[in-house]
Amino acid sequence: MMDLSDIIDSIVDRHRERIFAMEQRKRSDLALAAILRTQLGWRRADYLEGSERDRQEEINEHVRKRAAEIISTVERMMRGKAEESDVPPDLERIASAAIGARRPFNELEAKASKEMERLATSLPVRDWVDEPDQRGFGALGLAIIVAEAGTDLVNYPNPAKLWTRMGLGLFQDDNGKLVRQGGLAKSASKETWIAHQYSPRRRSRIWTIGKALVNGNHQGTGEDKHDLKWRGIYLARKTYERERAEGRGLKVAPAGSIPKSRANEYMSVGHIDSRAQRYMEKALLKQLWIEWQRASGAKYELYPGRRVPPAAAA
Repeated sequence: MMDLSDIIDSIVDRHRERIFAMEQRKRSDLALAAILRTQLGWRRADYLEGSERDRQEEINEHVRKRAAEIISTVERMMRGKAEESDVPPDLERIASAAIGARRPFNELEAKASKEMERLATSLPVRDWVDEPDQRGFGALGLAIIVAEAGTDLVNYPNPAKLWTRMGLGLFQDDNGKLVRQGGLAKSASKETWIAHQYSPRRRSRIWTIGKALVNGNHQGTGEDKHDLKWRGIYLARKTYERERAEGRGLKVAPAGSIPKSRANEYMSVGHIDSRAQRYMEKALLKQLWIEWQRASGAKYELYPGRRVPPAAAA
């Protein structure tokens, strides 16, 4: 039987395979969209001026939409779900070749994901993940976090260290102000960026898990449908962030309706949503860290310098 370190190492290896497959597919999709746009008439507009530039930008927007439509249509055709097609034969050949080339990577990703889920059933917190209010956070999400953490979570002395690993920590900027990881100004020094230890890749992984919880952390259907733990935390924080913004005299509005000349008077709905999801993601990692310590029988500090007994740590 594999010990925990071997299980974690295997999860990390399968995660690398999964990411490799995803990246290869992404490169293929980007290349396909690019050649379709070029064939359809996309041209650079930034060197043009006046009405000529406006006209080319209008053409480019139409081309982007048409390229996306062609990809969608060919995908349906290859699945036998599109009986008719208005896609020119030369573009259909290009699209079908690129889409067909995805298949080996789709299979590689699926196999790696399935193996990650299987391995995750042997992790210390698997019973906690199976609890009813965890809907939306399953074995694959757990395996992804463990893979990105890169080691037994017992080795993280407190939740803040795990937050930092996942790009959710707070650090000082060049002026000594606390800012979120990745939230530095473009003018920030190289040394400050290094000190922030920010990995956009890891941040994107936990963001994707958080978004799944925001969208799918429900139970029941119809009138019986209700929000579960993590979405409940997100919604409560969203209300708090809105009230906090309004308490500071800010107006809350969709980003598209905020006048650029008065941006300092507003906070966008999207900004509030992002702050609420980030808060929920940190709560998830904190609880995961606590449950892992408990399941491993470890003595732990929830906060540096303050000993918290297991029974009082929730």
